[in-house]
Amino acid sequence: MPKSLLGPKYWLLWLGIGIMRLEVMLPIKWQLAIGRGVGMLFYWLVPKRRHIAHVNINLCFPEKSLSERKALVKDSFKSLGMGAIEAFIAWFMPERRFKKIPFHWIGEASTMAFIKNAQHAMTISGHFTCLEIAGRFFGQCFSGYGMPLNLVHKQSHHPLFEYLMTKGRSPYSESLIKHTNVKGMVRCLRERKVLWYAPDQDFGLSRSVWTTFFGIPTATVPGVSVLARVGHAEVIPVFFRRLPTGGYEGLSFEPLTNFPSGDDVADAQRWQSLLEEYIRKYPDQYLWIHRRFKTRPEGSASVY
Repeated sequence: MPKSLLGPKYWLLWLGIGIMRLEVMLPIKWQLAIGRGVGMLFYWLVPKRRHIAHVNINLCFPEKSLSERKALVKDSFKSLGMGAIEAFIAWFMPERRFKKIPFHWIGEASTMAFIKNAQHAMTISGHFTCLEIAGRFFGQCFSGYGMPLNLVHKQSHHPLFEYLMTKGRSPYSESLIKHTNVKGMVRCLRERKVLWYAPDQDFGLSRSVWTTFFGIPTATVPGVSVLARVGHAEVIPVFFRRLPTGGYEGLSFEPLTNFPSGDDVADAQRWQSLLEEYIRKYPDQYLWIHRRFKTRPEGSASVY
């Protein structure tokens, strides 16, 4: 650990982290109830993110009534709060307790058999609120088959949170690859290692192509088709959700056929359509607080 993280300006954060590590010992139902409360506290205390979530949900679900959209925003913040608690569960819960949490992966056997026989493979997913705990579930599953995951990782701007994420994710992944390190991703694929990639955030037009997401022009990185082409990789979409009855569910699709197609825009649109279809089923569990529509077509005003 860098000594700078032990300085006085981090003491309150370390105190909070210590409390969260103790909280991990509570029954998981209690922890998720606390998470819903944390999410609503975040809803009221961080108006900027609340505004972003309202804008995103209003744009994506115009068919819903205003009261339905407001309720969905609040539900998404409750889900976000549970996701924060789940991150500490993923990073700090002892294995003897973690393995008791129900997790069912639909398509596990066929997916693992395919990847084992494939020369190169990558899994793609989206930023859902239970991402961290799903990462530990999937990471341990892949490791159990002798194929540990290599995670594409966006570094946090906060050094302490970056340290926690890196340390927390390392036990269930073979490596963490910075999201701008394309050479590292390609090297991973060419070495027949499994890559996990979630390319559903806005990184600006210079690195993106235009697709339609929920009927809205959206800047989308074409990284999936680029990596598949350069890394000669098969692409398998994998999604996950928190079950209302307790526990978690993973879902893997069949490997994408005719992918990459040679048309990066069509490939990016195909991925966005798959992601949208899954989000529509469980909209409260998607991460709506990031500015997915930050980049706008020329001449269009900012939606935020």
